[in-house]
Amino acid sequence: MHDSFKGAMIALVIFCTACGNGHGPGEDGGTDEVDGVEGVDGADMADIEADDRAEDPAGEEEEAPPPTRCVIDSIEYDDGTVNPTHPCRICRLSESSLAWTGFNEGAACAPGKVCTGGSCASGCWIDSTFYPAEAQDPLDDSHVCLPSISGTEWTDRVVIAASDSTSEWIAIAAEVCTGTNDELVMGAHLTSGTMVELAPGTFSIAGYLAPEARTRLHGQGDGTVLNFISGTILVRADALELDHFRMTGTLGDPVPVAISISSQTEDLSDIRIHDVNADVAGGNVFEIYANAHDTPNRTLTNITFARCSALDPDGFGFIVGGEGTTPKVENLTFFQCSVRNAGVADTRTNIWVTGIDFVEYAGMTLDKMQAIGCSVDGAWESDYHFEDAPTKTDCVITDCDARNAGRKTGGAVYGAGFLLTSGDVVFSHNTGSGNANGDLRVWDPVEGHYDDYSPPIDIIIPLDSTKVAARIDQGNMSGLEITDGSRKTLVLFSSDGNPVSQEIELGGLFASDDGDVYVFTGTRVLAEFPDYAVMRLIER
Repeated sequence: MHDSFKGAMIALVIFCTACGNGHGPGEDGGTDEVDGVEGVDGADMADIEADDRAEDPAGEEEEAPPPTRCVIDSIEYDDGTVNPTHPCRICRLSESSLAWTGFNEGAACAPGKVCTGGSCASGCWIDSTFYPAEAQDPLDDSHVCLPSISGTEWTDRVVIAASDSTSEWIAIAAEVCTGTNDELVMGAHLTSGTMVELAPGTFSIAGYLAPEARTRLHGQGDGTVLNFISGTILVRADALELDHFRMTGTLGDPVPVAISISSQTEDLSDIRIHDVNADVAGGNVFEIYANAHDTPNRTLTNITFARCSALDPDGFGFIVGGEGTTPKVENLTFFQCSVRNAGVADTRTNIWVTGIDFVEYAGMTLDKMQAIGCSVDGAWESDYHFEDAPTKTDCVITDCDARNAGRKTGGAVYGAGFLLTSGDVVFSHNTGSGNANGDLRVWDPVEGHYDDYSPPIDIIIPLDSTKVAARIDQGNMSGLEITDGSRKTLVLFSSDGNPVSQEIELGGLFASDDGDVYVFTGTRVLAEFPDYAVMRLIER
């Protein structure tokens, strides 16, 4: 066969093999189907595929559009929505549509706390930066972060020296006191939004010292001495902090009290007194007085005494009283407070002096009180005392010690280490010794008499209470888990003085019931605190 004809035949065979997607012409002689599409031959299909590849070079299917909302626990949330159970977490679609991943930086999440790094921490958010509590302004050491005063602005810091302070402190002081009526100098600077820092030295208090709201009076420990000459510190405004100083001298009329917390014209809240030691004569040391004489239902709330002491006072170490129509004190904490020899001196101001009188006035209510790790030794009557008539709800006494109560000449009427009368009180893990009328004295309303227990037992009153208290000892954390129906109260403290960070198994799903922020992981809650915490939870 001629070579040219042979080449033409080979080309024809190759062409015919390629056409029709590898098979011969259709039996009817028509155009082949290509990939199930009629009327499209191979060349046309190749052109279509080339166009498709140009539009989608990867040859992949078109991706689904990105989500426009978070879906968490089967509930939809818009981008930026704050977690309803944790204000420091938000829906952030750029990170995840299935979980709370974003940080709500700088948002206020609880009293004195702001969000940082997804956590609720004590500190300030100033100029888009988080500063922990007590931090000084890096640009001006006359400013300090005090979240009890402001969480969004620097607090002014004013240093005041005593007449006998060292030259180093005098050199940096804005004012130097003379040793006469020094409360006037302090008071002039204790204006709203200010911290007065007292140098080591002795300051004379001969009159009333009444700080304005949102202020702090801060000393350097026992080296800062407030010596009373018939003076008084009057707490009559909200958001006050008094700390790290010692009180000495003699109290006097018309208010024979070292620190008096009271209000006649409006409710009062957010008072924190800590690391204050007192060795004063002439009256009560720490007093809360809910005065509802002019306005019924006067309420004093969120008051804390932490690491405060009253040594050999003529009157009560701590006393909670009132007057008028249904006054109320709520959210009151005593943490590691101590009283020694209350009312033992011949100059006692009252024949019924006790160490800590939790509630005295018959017409008042005490709600949500907790005494944690306190110590009272040698009171004239009872070391720890509840009057019978006042209403008492959600009170807790735990890890406290009572010794040598009832030193009253001729015999104490009460004289117990702990006196529990009526009300709603959880009493657990306390100790006592040497008390005249028993370490624990509990009123039995059925039998109509007191039952004495030495050593003290764990008990919940009323005796028919449905509350259940369980001990917690976990890592460096101790305390109580109190269950009352759908509610739990955790009363916790550090057992070694170091900060606590422990998860607690709750046995169910719970949420915050007190306005504070807690981190829940399933049926567990994170207990994170520097020294003590009271967490109120509700089942969900």
